[in-house]
Amino acid sequence: MKKRAENDPEIQAIWMQVQALAPTDEEAMEIFYEISLSMGEKKCDCGDAVKHRFAGDRSYLCGGCEEIFSFTSGTMLARVKRFQAYFAAFLLREAGLLISALAFSRLTGVNFGTALNIQKKISLAMANQMDDTASLTPARPLQEIIARRSRETPARMHPFSEQEEIELAAQSEAVIIQQEQSTETEEHFESSELKTDDPVDPFEAAIKAVAGLLSDMGITAEKLSLQTSISFGLINGALTMLEMNGEAIELPGGKFIARPKAKKQVVLSDDELAFLVRTKLAIALVIDNVQRVFHRVSRKALQLYLAAIWCAQDRERWGEGSVLQLCFNHPPIRYKDLLNYVSPPQLKIMHLN
Repeated sequence: MKKRAENDPEIQAIWMQVQALAPTDEEAMEIFYEISLSMGEKKCDCGDAVKHRFAGDRSYLCGGCEEIFSFTSGTMLARVKRFQAYFAAFLLREAGLLISALAFSRLTGVNFGTALNIQKKISLAMANQMDDTASLTPARPLQEIIARRSRETPARMHPFSEQEEIELAAQSEAVIIQQEQSTETEEHFESSELKTDDPVDPFEAAIKAVAGLLSDMGITAEKLSLQTSISFGLINGALTMLEMNGEAIELPGGKFIARPKAKKQVVLSDDELAFLVRTKLAIALVIDNVQRVFHRVSRKALQLYLAAIWCAQDRERWGEGSVLQLCFNHPPIRYKDLLNYVSPPQLKIMHLN
């Protein structure tokens, strides 16, 4: 029988520590309040004025300006009720321990939805800390762990189709840009003083226009005719000529693509090669951790798992107290923010030192 993650000795040790320090949500709130004071959190300009507060209340009265403030306002703890579960989640992250939402729900006794939201909130805050030093990667190298559907998954299709849709949209955008540039170039030559009175061969013009529109995305002769306003017969002739010249390939279904050009061999410097190796190692580490702890994930939430794994591995950056500090420095994260979050087309993945 497979050992359940919440029974892992290290995770159990953290949970026992939480139960000893904060056996209830009210006592966990007191710990967060003391942490906010130790961080020198400023809600007003009254300095070290006495703060009057009843135990178990997130609000306090400033003895200087006599205004009432909430110590959780403007932080990740705004509107939070399950303080004990949040305290446990922060300590687990600081210890570099990964745990799934289901296992965290069993460990703390909160329902699965609450456990999932807690995990996602912390991961989203961490994802926002991934700066320009992070390496960018598409989701395709992580294809084997993307096996969970989300709101972004097209109907009746595999979860990885989310990534394919993103790639298709990027290719379509590139084709549109290429077409616009081609049109601008043609308009420039038409208005140029170098223009001659020599008649333009319609067939040569059709070949040039079709060659400029072909890409690695299939397109039919009918669509080419509509896009160029060139007769269907000329388009067919141009495609035939491009095929004969080795510049076009006809696919099943009557679609045509540009023949891929031979790639030039790229010679990488030692630094570039080392960077590539570190990126591949980081990707392999992500795949291993996701398969071991989370089993499968969605393309939509993939960046959040990359951030969680970064926290678990980079102990120099995410040492003791760092996640608790982040919770007070990061603005509130609403459920709507989690619901609408979609991992970017280019994912950020951190290398290990």
